[in-house]
Amino acid sequence: MGSKKEVTIGYKYYLGMHMVICHGPVDSLTRIDVGERTAWGGNVTGSSQIYINNPDLFGGEKKEGGVQGYVDVMMGDASQAKNDYLVSQLGGIIPAFRGIVSLVLRQCYVTAMSPYPKSWSFLVKRIPAKDWYAAKADINGSANAAHIIYETITNTQWGMGYAADTIDDASFRSVADTLYAEGLGLSFEMTNTDSIENFIYIG
Repeated sequence: MGSKKEVTIGYKYYLGMHMVICHGPVDSLTRIDVGERTAWGGNVTGSSQIYINNPDLFGGEKKEGGVQGYVDVMMGDASQAKNDYLVSQLGGIIPAFRGIVSLVLRQCYVTAMSPYPKSWSFLVKRIPAKDWYAAKADINGSANAAHIIYETITNTQWGMGYAADTIDDASFRSVADTLYAEGLGLSFEMTNTDSIENFIYIG
């Protein structure tokens, strides 16, 4: 009798990739979902490296695999250096990607049997305008609406870019105090491409 011949029925797939999440920095990254399943959970508050260890997330290597490997969390701080993995793959003529939050997959295991990686999504948190009125910025883990509007008006990157001295500071602080006392915090994802005027307008 002859020996049994091994048959390849599929492959495991590994991926190096740079994924941009949003404007940065943010206060924390707390969850990574892949294919609408939680691949990682934690509380990263600064640029660092995490290890995702969920190789059976989609049923293991005989089904659709899972996610496993090292991932660099880049918060986008003003002093952020170039990522060494990206430099090794693309060369030194790349930016440091400051001002945005992004992740670098360092040849992570992302799927098996199917050559089509599943979609990734991320849960991040950022309380706006803490450098303006820090004491009333955070309301039970959510953002003070006055702070949201203040930053939307003053932010020079994605906001209206008004100078702080053109705003009635006392009035904004008074509203922030009232909302804080009422416990009215807001938590939502800002993705709307509508105008800023429509975003802050309340009927």
